[in-house]
Amino acid sequence: SDAVGEFARCGSRPLNAHDLVLEVNRDGAVVRANQWLEPVTGKPPAQVNGQQYWSLFRSEETRAQRVVFDRVLQGETVETETSLNRDGAERCFSVLLIPIEANESVVGAHVVLRDVSRYRDLQAQLIQSEKMASVGQIAAGIAHEINNPLAYVLANLTHLREHERSLREFVAELRGTGAHADPVSVEASVARHRIDEVLSE
Repeated sequence: SDAVGEFARCGSRPLNAHDLVLEVNRDGAVVRANQWLEPVTGKPPAQVNGQQYWSLFRSEETRAQRVVFDRVLQGETVETETSLNRDGAERCFSVLLIPIEANESVVGAHVVLRDVSRYRDLQAQLIQSEKMASVGQIAAGIAHEINNPLAYVLANLTHLREHERSLREFVAELRGTGAHADPVSVEASVARHRIDEVLSE
């Protein structure tokens, strides 16, 4: 269509086969569009022509699009994003606005809508994968921090068991000396037990 041909001469990004291209005047009103108007928006040209292009978007975006369009009227090329509801499904679109100049003044703009929903879905999946990888690394770090002291405790349990056996033998030896045991013999047993402990370490 003429809108596509004029846009191609703007020297901007290459068009995709399914890009919706609108030509709008200085008021933002749609003058013409390519064949993807109805497939993308669900509205026929007769319903869109003469309406501001931002009427295709959600009402809460009107103010933001007016601000963007003011920048375009100053000669600036601007790219934003929006979402359109088509057949009950929300689709994400990039919106590229390129000023149309004539006699050194801006007389309107080309508005190019490109469906980037799949790209955004893949981006969201990638972010989720990165989050899961981070969680995995954190979990591995926590497991390592838990395993270190646990290994230390387990290693010392063997040592404690050996001391327990030694203490049981010592207590049995003390009991065997009877209630009226010679204090010197008791002291000797205690000393021997301490020496055994030091040597075992």
